[in-house]
Amino acid sequence: MQAFPTIYLTGQNNFGNRGCEALVRSTVLAVRSQMPHARFLVPSLDIERDARQWPDAAANGVTLVPAPAIGARFVQWSRVCRRLPFMAGLPWPRLAGGDPLRGLLADCDAVLSIGGDNYSLDYDIGSLAFFVAVGEAALDLKRPVILWGASVGPFSAKPPVEREMARHLRRLAAVTVR
Repeated sequence: MQAFPTIYLTGQNNFGNRGCEALVRSTVLAVRSQMPHARFLVPSLDIERDARQWPDAAANGVTLVPAPAIGARFVQWSRVCRRLPFMAGLPWPRLAGGDPLRGLLADCDAVLSIGGDNYSLDYDIGSLAFFVAVGEAALDLKRPVILWGASVGPFSAKPPVEREMARHLRRLAAVTVR
């Protein structure tokens, strides 16, 4: 680990949504007010565009890194779960062993899972499973994961999902919801 804490912000992938940009900027400001030398790895689908939008990002300890795509295993698993809902009660997919995101997580001291609706079924179960898998990969690396100001649930319409989310959320270092 590095001399200064490095924090990976999962759940963020572009500044095209001004709310996402505001969440990243306010998170960086809040954390750096307490840890002035903190560094941040901020995923981006378009690093050049986001860098133009935040030209002094580096001065704020921010490095834009490629945003991971939701892998095919999560998309296919989501399709299977739509046809066979009981599958959501079986073990969820994980990040592949060679996934480059694992390297970024290994280089960090903590993971903040930010974003609006990543811990919900607003998109689909595959998207939810992907963000859970990112958190689980960080936890496997002994990195604390904090759910930071996000929406959570509801999951009650899908009891297997609700059980998995309760299990996962109990493993996190902290959960702050909006």
